Amino acid sequence: MGKMLARLVQRNKAFITSRRSMALYIDEQPSFNPFQAIRLVKAHALAAFDETISAVVHLNVDPKRGEQVVKGSCALPHGLGKKTTVAVFTGEENKEKAKLAGADILSSPALLKEITAGNITFDKIIATPDMVPQLKPLAKILGPKGLFPNEKMGNLVTAAKLENAIRNAKMGSVEFKVDPGRNVHAPIGKCTFVDKALIENLRAFIVAVSERKPPGVKGSYFKGAYLSSTMGPSWKIEISTIDPRNTKTYLLGCLLYTSDAADDLLCVDLGGRRIIKKKK
Repeated sequence: MGKMLARLVQRNKAFITSRRSMALYIDEQPSFNPFQAIRLVKAHALAAFDETISAVVHLNVDPKRGEQVVKGSCALPHGLGKKTTVAVFTGEENKEKAKLAGADILSSPALLKEITAGNITFDKIIATPDMVPQLKPLAKILGPKGLFPNEKMGNLVTAAKLENAIRNAKMGSVEFKVDPGRNVHAPIGKCTFVDKALIENLRAFIVAVSERKPPGVKGSYFKGAYLSSTMGPSWKIEISTIDPRNTKTYLLGCLLYTSDAADDLLCVDLGGRRIIKKKK
């Protein structure tokens, strides 16, 4: 019994040491501005398919406290590079405008039966409040897939906002929710996207997360950020370059419109109050 206990203590010490070493390694990783990180991700995306680039942001929140659960959705200005099938649940009076806005599937008794049978042929659901009673019996099917309409996630909207919600979903809307590790994840595009498109998608995601900062959070909201491709390593982003409150940063919003061959690099901060021009 004593030997077994000694072995367990030794293993526990080794585990703690390895965790500390990993934390030290993470802290010592070099950090880059978003433009540099995107270039590094692309350079190390060596898979035979078009890899997806994802962003991970570590937040200063406590997910165990309900008021500090950060979740929501945002429309990416350049989409995700794939077709999104949108199902819309709304009353008869709104179906025509939903179809014109780009809805692929409209609510019907047949659709409800298909979902009940587990046949889900769509990627996103958008619903108006009057349809929630019909969808409640399907909560156990839609909920685990992240499809049940929720106002905070942007897929439960009033009739007045229905068309805009459909367009955003078709354009490329991403949903995010803080996990137990205090991280929020979101894809921001494909490796074949131009750098400018990825920068603008990343900016849209960061701004959406920033706007959902819980009132009770004190100190820095953003604690860390990384970019990676599907099969590639992750690259650390300098926090000061993504925090929208930092008006002196080169921001993501430093909309980098220039190409590799350009002589100048134009950067505009999030607040839009300064324009910084750097010459080579």
